[in-house]
Amino acid sequence: DTLNNTRDLGGLTSKDGRKIKYKKILRSGTLFDISENDKKKLKNEYHLSKVIDLRTEAEQIQKKDTYIKGVKYISNPILNEAHMGITRENDQIKRDSTVEFVTRHINNDDGYEFMRDLYLNFVKDSFCLAHFSSFIKELEKEEDLILFHCSVGKDRVGISTYFFLSILDICEEEKEAD
Repeated sequence: DTLNNTRDLGGLTSKDGRKIKYKKILRSGTLFDISENDKKKLKNEYHLSKVIDLRTEAEQIQKKDTYIKGVKYISNPILNEAHMGITRENDQIKRDSTVEFVTRHINNDDGYEFMRDLYLNFVKDSFCLAHFSSFIKELEKEEDLILFHCSVGKDRVGISTYFFLSILDICEEEKEAD
């Protein structure tokens, strides 16, 4: 009901016909405003055991995850504040919403360059690559259900999903559709 851009990766098919099991891995946007009903559904119906938060430390402070009893929470920021252009000189931005920060970039007509540079960091920056590696290692562990998320569930989660699905040799059409 309240989880933006949340979906089960179950059912996606590999090139050799294997399928990801349902209720094993979910991708999502923020858990900040999760309803009690959604918490119960994740815990009781999906048997959620682990949440991996891909947001920066500042984002995690601004909008803390709503915790679900008995669920393990792991902070694994794909980006850091420096990637977002947040430095000591503009520390105020850490207190602002990240959405407001990105909106400022778009309004200043440098949104394209900002997003291009962000995506290049995903595949070139050692910090980002190390955290993508940590993310994949967390998925390798045996769990009931893992949910991973960022703020909106499209950029960091999208790239993380693409890497994961590539490792599983999921068909290109299904990866692109997701």
